Amino acid sequence: MARYVSNNRTYQLPPDVKIRSTVEHPAENRIDVSVILPNKLERTCPCCGSHHCVIKDSGKDRTVRHVPSSNRSVFITFHQRRFLCKECGTSYYEPVEWVHDRLHMTNTLVVDICLQLTEMLSVQEIARKELVPDDVVFSVFDIISFRPPEALPHVMCVDEFKGDTGVRDPETKRWITNKFQCNISDGSAKVLIDVLPIITKEYLIDYFMRYSKEERSKVEYFCCDMHSGFMSVAKKCFPNAVICIDSFHIVNRLNDAMDDIRRRIQNELEEAEDSDGCVKYLKDSSYILKTKEANKASNWGTQYTKKQARLENILDLYPDICEMYDRLQEYLAIIDMDSYAHKRVQFTDWLHRATSSEVPEILSAANTLQHWRGYIQNTWKSGHTNGIAEGLNNKIKVYKRISYGLRSFENLRKRLLLVCGTIHLDHSPASTFNQILSEKKGVIEL
Repeated sequence: MARYVSNNRTYQLPPDVKIRSTVEHPAENRIDVSVILPNKLERTCPCCGSHHCVIKDSGKDRTVRHVPSSNRSVFITFHQRRFLCKECGTSYYEPVEWVHDRLHMTNTLVVDICLQLTEMLSVQEIARKELVPDDVVFSVFDIISFRPPEALPHVMCVDEFKGDTGVRDPETKRWITNKFQCNISDGSAKVLIDVLPIITKEYLIDYFMRYSKEERSKVEYFCCDMHSGFMSVAKKCFPNAVICIDSFHIVNRLNDAMDDIRRRIQNELEEAEDSDGCVKYLKDSSYILKTKEANKASNWGTQYTKKQARLENILDLYPDICEMYDRLQEYLAIIDMDSYAHKRVQFTDWLHRATSSEVPEILSAANTLQHWRGYIQNTWKSGHTNGIAEGLNNKIKVYKRISYGLRSFENLRKRLLLVCGTIHLDHSPASTFNQILSEKKGVIEL
């Protein structure tokens, strides 16, 4: 049964809007608010701009969604008059500035949902918070669009991530899915600036060549991994930029070499059929073999004595693993040094020892580092890394788990730019959304 409540409840409505009545429906968990729009004497035709407009008919009653109040959904009803322009004959309904042009909801609710979309929340969670159906959140999401960045950052970070998204082919009506996508981030501002659907060299070059030569020359540092395509893009599009390869990828390469040696020894033991549990012993020691010496106590905790004994036992039994362990720990010590000159000297000695090794896995890893040596040292010298892009990749993985994957690349791009993009650089994102909605374009273009 409906219950009438007082009219002095705060509903975040404009001051010139008068509340006629409010009715609560506890069974439906909603509040109906009836309001009276201000009677504006000046009427402007949206077509020709003439002020010679008269009332055409009685108009219509309109109901829109509003932000929840007291944990109940709020619906606002008002009477919207219809006018006729005497100059051009256009009929139009009187404008209501606080109601969205396309959606049946107030701008306040639209802004609230937009702000929720900038957080690491699923659509279902946002719908529960705003007490609206999922479709309402999707309708707000659909009016948001992102232009390509107008300017390129001074420090550009590029990395690929597994998005498993694509575009729908209108002819075959099938989804063309790409396994990997590319994220482009601003290393200085630490935000995502764009997401690309394909990571091929040709696509990236075509994308960046759309910018003027002057704009591309502003990129001073290009941070990436050891992907040869990224290197080609950097040299072609940003000839003045210093290419930096993050130590994170180098350590990963050395860790992979450790795993390759361990697996080779495991296979040899299995073929000899005299492993006596050594295969499982080695397999369970993967994490121990890659732990940094300085982090053993904090990472292993109460298991320190037990794991240290296991590590020493493995290093005594398998010389190849022992040699790889020494090279890994030496490199980790190098990147912790403060002096760039000292790093460079120690890295030269390290490469000499590693390239002289008779262990094929160590030799392969050393040749890789020798090949990219200049770009590795650029990172030490400049202090710029690809850590921003790697951190954003972690956020992307979290969002994919929250949303259970997204088939549409454009939807993935929009949501990632909302969650990780430049909107977070604004002092007040709500003011940005309100400013865009006040322009009455019907869409939110960022």
